[in-house]
Amino acid sequence: MPWIVRNILWGIAPLLLSAGLSAPAQVAGEDPLEAQIGRCFQLRRSQPSEAAQIAQRALPQAQRDPAQRIKLLSCMGQAQALAGDGTAAIATVDRTVAELKAHPQPPPFMLRAYSNLAVALHVAGQLHRALDYYKLAYDAALAADSAAAQVSTLINVAIIYSEELAAYGQAEDYFARAQVIADRSGKPSPLLAYNRAMNAIRAGRDQAVPSLLDQAERIARASDTQIIIARSQAERIALQARRGLAENPRPRLLEIARQQQQAQDPSGASTTLVRVSALALADRDPAAALHQASAALALARSGGFRTEQRDAMQALLAAQRALGQYRQALATSEALNHRQVQELRSHNLAGLATLQERLSDTERVRELAAVRADQRVQALQLDSARTLRNLAILGFCALALLSAGFYIYQRRVRARLELLSSTDAMTGMLNRRAANARMAALPTQSDGAQRHVAFLVDIDHFKDVNDRHGHQTGDALLVEIARRLRTQGEPDGIVARWGGEEFLVARANVDLARVVQLAEDMRASIADHPVALPDGGTQPMTVSIGFACWPFYPDLQGQQRGDFHHALSLADRALYASKHGGRDAWTGLWGNAGIHTAAVSALDHPDQAEAAGQLRVLTNRAPVQWRARAQAQQ
Repeated sequence: MPWIVRNILWGIAPLLLSAGLSAPAQVAGEDPLEAQIGRCFQLRRSQPSEAAQIAQRALPQAQRDPAQRIKLLSCMGQAQALAGDGTAAIATVDRTVAELKAHPQPPPFMLRAYSNLAVALHVAGQLHRALDYYKLAYDAALAADSAAAQVSTLINVAIIYSEELAAYGQAEDYFARAQVIADRSGKPSPLLAYNRAMNAIRAGRDQAVPSLLDQAERIARASDTQIIIARSQAERIALQARRGLAENPRPRLLEIARQQQQAQDPSGASTTLVRVSALALADRDPAAALHQASAALALARSGGFRTEQRDAMQALLAAQRALGQYRQALATSEALNHRQVQELRSHNLAGLATLQERLSDTERVRELAAVRADQRVQALQLDSARTLRNLAILGFCALALLSAGFYIYQRRVRARLELLSSTDAMTGMLNRRAANARMAALPTQSDGAQRHVAFLVDIDHFKDVNDRHGHQTGDALLVEIARRLRTQGEPDGIVARWGGEEFLVARANVDLARVVQLAEDMRASIADHPVALPDGGTQPMTVSIGFACWPFYPDLQGQQRGDFHHALSLADRALYASKHGGRDAWTGLWGNAGIHTAAVSALDHPDQAEAAGQLRVLTNRAPVQWRARAQAQQ
């Protein structure tokens, strides 16, 4: 579950209480059913499974009161989503929508109902439908002149753009709109400042982060919002540590993580431990990095937090690589890729379901229009046949135009969403999720001589250049190197930003000679031409490249052949060899024909596998250094 989803719940909690969609603990004389509703809403974040059970048991008691039934379903849907049961949450949302259609409620009630539906869908990962209900909630908030509800809804929409689509510019636009409304109402929001800071961190605009975190903490202290205070402090320490300005950052962050767990904020504690893991890795303490990443993953899984699980798995993968635990790293990488592919598939299916529902609504509108047209025909029976015919033609044309316009609009919206969900905002390349889907779609057959190949391209010493010249220069370098990699590409090739300063290039059906030429062309395209800087200067740059093919052993069957997940793990192994060998280099692994050993065996000791005739190692910088020199001398 994204960080913001917990913030969404906090942001609308006061609204829910005032609207009657949740209630405080039971008091003397209070309706027992309302007390159960209040108990459900109180527990939905800290103990979501118990909250869902409370709502389930109470539903039979609300058969005669649609409002109470909607309240219980709203709480149950959120609790199921927070507990990680997305399928049950979506089914409960559908039940709630049916109740609202059958039993319309007053506008203030509908505002809170739409907000609850959007939250449940957001947590469950159905972003298309969540955006629809956020739009309904925002329209209702405008009609009710509720500034607080407008701000909360705009924050929610901005977070979808920031966390799910990596469209940081659009997210900032929504945050800015929310800021104007909050300032005008005189009710500052700590959530707004904090989430703007997180968006700036994701976008790499560290210079804007300190003032936003200061603002968030100041407002949070005024409202005694301890969770925001702790999270802001953790992000400030992590930022200072990245700049080399923090003293003892790891112990301080560990203490904040302990406090967050005590305050029942496992999502925040998980993210703080991910920051600790990254610092441990930078301090060359991979064992500590592995420990903290594992603890972060356990916390993230305890509450079904989707984004925190992804971040913790990425930290775990980095620690396993640093420790040389390549089998474990392969398993983590496959699990991470599987999650990303499943999320993409879920988003696509949700989008299709929404489109189908809207098309069904259009059909119902058309049927109603036809009935009304029949009534008009009966009323005009005395008119001439020509008039009737002309009216029918005009009505048909109007319906046809409306249907065509609606179809074109749906296509544009869907194309826009697909582009945003598959593109890296900075470089315009495919993002990691879309690249995985493209590689998974390539045919698995191979004649042995020609195979698919994955190249991982990592910019050498990028952090040093970024720290010395600033993030604006670093962003310009990423954009330019992305342009050069695309220039080296082919029409059917896959070129994507893999993460940070790392890129993926994949080619289908190429032979070994062509693969070697591609690797050298990519290396030379960067090393032979310095990159122009925004200040007018130039910066020499080099890259390290690792590549591997799939199927790795074409004579085997099933998983033993090696799919693109295995190729990525082997390419990553080769990339580190290029780094260890002095950088500005490429290293690749190509499985030999006639081998009957599983592809995963090449991960541990590629040099031994080469000596046994199982594979070929290719490089422009021999001999290949499979371990860092410091490790080799121990």
